[in-house]
Amino acid sequence: MRYFRILFVLASFTVAACATTGSSEDNTNQNVNHNTNTNTNTNTNNSTGACALTCTQADHLCIGPDDSHQTCAEKCDNNTCDQPYTCCYGGCVNLQADPNNCGACWKACDDEASCINGICVDACNNMCGAGEKCCGGSCTDVMSDATNCGSCGHTCAGETANACTNGYCTCGPSAECTGNKTCCAIGCRDVTTDMANCGSCGHACAPGETCVDSKCQCGSSGNACNPGQGCCNGTCIDLSSDDDNCGTCGNKCENGNTCNGGKCNCGGKTCKAGSLPGQDATCCDDGCVIYDTDMNDPTWMTGVKNCGDCDTNCAAGTLCTFGQCVGGN
Repeated sequence: MRYFRILFVLASFTVAACATTGSSEDNTNQNVNHNTNTNTNTNTNNSTGACALTCTQADHLCIGPDDSHQTCAEKCDNNTCDQPYTCCYGGCVNLQADPNNCGACWKACDDEASCINGICVDACNNMCGAGEKCCGGSCTDVMSDATNCGSCGHTCAGETANACTNGYCTCGPSAECTGNKTCCAIGCRDVTTDMANCGSCGHACAPGETCVDSKCQCGSSGNACNPGQGCCNGTCIDLSSDDDNCGTCGNKCENGNTCNGGKCNCGGKTCKAGSLPGQDATCCDDGCVIYDTDMNDPTWMTGVKNCGDCDTNCAAGTLCTFGQCVGGN
């Protein structure tokens, strides 16, 4: 009997010891899992500011559409993340609560808005109408509000334009320009120096000219160029006949062509190039270089001029073929 009592005590001690060991293992597992989840889910959601300045951990990266709307997220392990996180472009983010990735990767909410169940919710509870945004907790018409023009906080500067029209800063009768500027169609402009509005709105200076004291001028001449002229390197040039500036400044006529009516040609005629390399469209004093006789041109019967080069003339009835006189008696 004493022997059996001893065995019972030992068995009880063994069971108790096993139970204690099992409890210790459970606590250890719980601690390990808790630590793992905490490390995985610790993301810093930045609604504004440059994420890269603070997200410097080797196992983290910034996820979001731009520098002002990115989240410092832990890198995805084998493209998987613990719930409720989703792997977006290499980082684990919570699409249900991340304002920089709300409902979808790289879908950022407006500033001051929160991400609730994957939907961006602003301080106005998404009650603003068309053309309005929630600015400072109130629905604001950003199409016409000069202090929130186009977006919250974008104030139209007085010297540029101090009214808001269709989300753009403009000016008008009730919003005059300051700084001695004039209200033009595209906003406040300094008509004393603006080449697109020189002296008055809409009066543009020609290419190459500058606007000085409300007057267009070419170089230091103090005067604008006449119609048909161009301001080339500070000098007024007749673009209709200048061989070095034909039609536009810097367009130089070559291969004997001259400028006629603003186009490079051979006395009004356009020369043709030959079919072989080196047979350029060249102009001579008395006409173009000919490389192939045009049988529809009756002048070939009297002799083709400038066959292959200037001053090489073929006899009457002789063809000019590939720049050479061929045939005849």
